[in-house]
Amino acid sequence: GADAQDSFLNKAGFEADYLFSSTTTFSFSYDFANREFENNKDASIQTIAAGIRQYITQKLYFDLRPGRDLIDSFDDENLVRPIVLASLDYKKDADTIALLSFEKRYNTNPYNDDIFNIRWKTTASVTRQLLERLQCSLSIFYGDGEFISSDFTNRFLGAKSNLNYDITKILKGNFTYTYSESDSNVDTAGYTKNTVFFGLSAEF
Repeated sequence: GADAQDSFLNKAGFEADYLFSSTTTFSFSYDFANREFENNKDASIQTIAAGIRQYITQKLYFDLRPGRDLIDSFDDENLVRPIVLASLDYKKDADTIALLSFEKRYNTNPYNDDIFNIRWKTTASVTRQLLERLQCSLSIFYGDGEFISSDFTNRFLGAKSNLNYDITKILKGNFTYTYSESDSNVDTAGYTKNTVFFGLSAEF
């Protein structure tokens, strides 16, 4: 809208993995994100997390990644908050993978200068290799959160479908459609959004 400010988001990070055994992998990651609005208010979040991937069977494994968000908020307040990222992956066969994930963390958003606390978010997805060159995935998500400096709370849900096609050995095409809906305790803050994305990627 005309009353909304532009914002700029910059992110960087790294991850290191250590293969402890054929069934267990340990990891460590660091991510930095900074968002600045037109009015020069900005906030940054440093995320430090350690994780483990453990195979239960040859087809089933879980990822668990607890950590901390170190937040320098838009109000210049320094906060330390816990995060939890967890997922359960099941590879039914060579062509089908199912995933169930849980997320609790903090993010900035492009709509207002406040930090959003994702109290919980659950995602379920299925990826299927339909043809030799065509892959399809479908996911649904549901969650709940609140802004830390206001009384706004949000409940959000949505679905996402994705098609990937191998045009050549190095060139891939992508089509993604996402529907998302947010319901807030403030009448004017709710929304529905449809996003269509076309992309090309090349690997050398």
